[in-house]
Amino acid sequence: MKEISGWYRERMDCCTGFLFKRPVVSKQTKMKRTVGVCLLLVVMFNTHAQQTAADCNCPTPKGVKFLNFCTLVENQDSRYKQQLREMSCVDLTKDSPETILAKVQCMWRRFFAEFGCDDSGFLVPQGNILKYAVNQEFEYFVDGVVEEFDLDINLKDPADGKTLLDFVLDEVARYKKNPEYQKKAKELQEIYDHFKFDLYALHANELTSKPHYQSGVKINLAENIKKKYTGAYALNKAPTNVYTVVFENDKLLMSLNGSKRSELHAESENTFFLIPKNATRYRFTINKEGKYDLTFGNQNKATRVN
Repeated sequence: MKEISGWYRERMDCCTGFLFKRPVVSKQTKMKRTVGVCLLLVVMFNTHAQQTAADCNCPTPKGVKFLNFCTLVENQDSRYKQQLREMSCVDLTKDSPETILAKVQCMWRRFFAEFGCDDSGFLVPQGNILKYAVNQEFEYFVDGVVEEFDLDINLKDPADGKTLLDFVLDEVARYKKNPEYQKKAKELQEIYDHFKFDLYALHANELTSKPHYQSGVKINLAENIKKKYTGAYALNKAPTNVYTVVFENDKLLMSLNGSKRSELHAESENTFFLIPKNATRYRFTINKEGKYDLTFGNQNKATRVN
């Protein structure tokens, strides 16, 4: 076979320094190329390490900052996002969106235990700010830190060893005991369901046994899992509106009353989204009859009809 000019095959291992090529070149050229590539990899690794260190190199915020943060949540003050950036040494004029996220997430991990609050009506002394937000009826704070900074809400609170989800469930049980507070118990149950199914909050005993899903992050599902959700779903409050879910070309597609089909992207094994940043999630759950129901938006439920 005629040799193609300039074409060669190459395999290289920088760790051992071996280089194999066709056509054969001089030992000096082999060495130069090997050293060059290895140096490039070293530079790339060091640059990444330096960037990571820089993102996590913010001084410890003063204690008053954490105290003021409790006040912001207590007053349902939207400036909590600005405060988190300041506590993370974010420079909005220089930092990229990726760097901002890295800085705030690092600060959150490092000083999570410092975000403790006290209040006469808060039953967890020095309980974490996430729990305090629910106690102050400012649960939107939890949505805000997840949406804006993708903060981890599945961390154990050193004050009691429990997670946010544990706390909300405890509150549901506490209010259910009093007949006068059934409305409050129902509201907390809805918050619990939202945290569990939309934000993927976990109980402390689930942290090591269950997968950690992230809102807006697509995952891959097996074909047999996708197929079990196919069918027609009639909206309970308007039965003439029928959502049809089909499996085609390894995709789960949904349409309303025969309109254009849109792809459902899996966020967890039974929760899907159309657009990552859109808050609407489509969740499939099994009902008492063993069939799947479709829930989405503001508690809209559609029952499977075939």
